Amino acid sequence: MAGGKLTAMMISRMTQPGNYPDGGNLYLRITKRGGKSWAFRYKVRVAGKYKTHWVGLGSLDVMTLSEARERAHELRRLRFRGGDPLADERARRTGRHVGRPLGEVLDLYYGGASERVAERQARRAVALDGGDLRRPPAPPPR
Repeated sequence: MAGGKLTAMMISRMTQPGNYPDGGNLYLRITKRGGKSWAFRYKVRVAGKYKTHWVGLGSLDVMTLSEARERAHELRRLRFRGGDPLADERARRTGRHVGRPLGEVLDLYYGGASERVAERQARRAVALDGGDLRRPPAPPPR
């Protein structure tokens, strides 16, 4: 294919494995087994070098050419504003939120268990100090 935009007819006839550009960093990826999917490619500068990242957008079975172009356009806008499409896509898929404080993430993960753990540790500390007579103090370490 000599550059230019892909068409539905071209896509249906393609069988050779590889990455086929549509323009605007959108690619049709065809696997050795014939699977077709959409991917968005961009580069990030890390430690003075450029690293290529690929964001999978979905299979050709579930995403049409026009939907893939719309999604690629959204990711290009995000990249223009300084965002990282791969990190945002991972956060969107997993339900995680980037940039939250660690305590908040732990509370979400454990469902408030971190408060219960802290309370249990405080009770143990009181027991070790001899402040709690209901529980005998732990034997000294050997």
